[in-house]
Amino acid sequence: MYALEEITSNLDEFKRAVVNARPFIPLYVKIKLNYACNLRCEMCKHWRVVREDPLPMAYFHTLIDDLAQMGCRKIHLSGGEPLLRSETPELVAHASQLGLRVTLTTNGTLVDKALAKELVQAGLRGVSVSIDSPVRKVHDHIRGVDGAWKKSLRAVQLFRRYAHKGKLTIRVNTVVSRLNYASLVGLPDLLKQVGADALHLIA
Repeated sequence: MYALEEITSNLDEFKRAVVNARPFIPLYVKIKLNYACNLRCEMCKHWRVVREDPLPMAYFHTLIDDLAQMGCRKIHLSGGEPLLRSETPELVAHASQLGLRVTLTTNGTLVDKALAKELVQAGLRGVSVSIDSPVRKVHDHIRGVDGAWKKSLRAVQLFRRYAHKGKLTIRVNTVVSRLNYASLVGLPDLLKQVGADALHLIA
């Protein structure tokens, strides 16, 4: 995925990439820090599959160094649940110091005051929190863990609290399914109350 302004500012390089059938500048890169997750979501297989241990965090530091040198503008951190790795804020800070825009997708259940503040201060510029219904029982059923809804909503509120310390955009991702579609009419109002900036529906 490329922003047109990025292509037009690098037209010669873009033409060479097309003519020679080689990759263009990796402007936006998504990095999965792990496949493990602390939830048991209906629509996801991460928690159902036993996988090898994740790559060491030092590898991702080197990877981000290389991406920055190649002209990358943005990285998005995901998983599994990336916040299961305690070094994630340090990686956000490393990428931010190299001039990269850093965003993150999380289920939000591991976010407390200290972690929200640390991530924002590290330079996080966008966070997507997964919330599947304005109804607690519906969300918790889909996510497979009681209490997940309350913690995820709290994460949005905490990110909003510390957003003034940085330029942070807070988005909510919602997976639409037969289990939650009838409840979604009330979701925009709830998200406005807790401080989300945007809602992304995933079919």
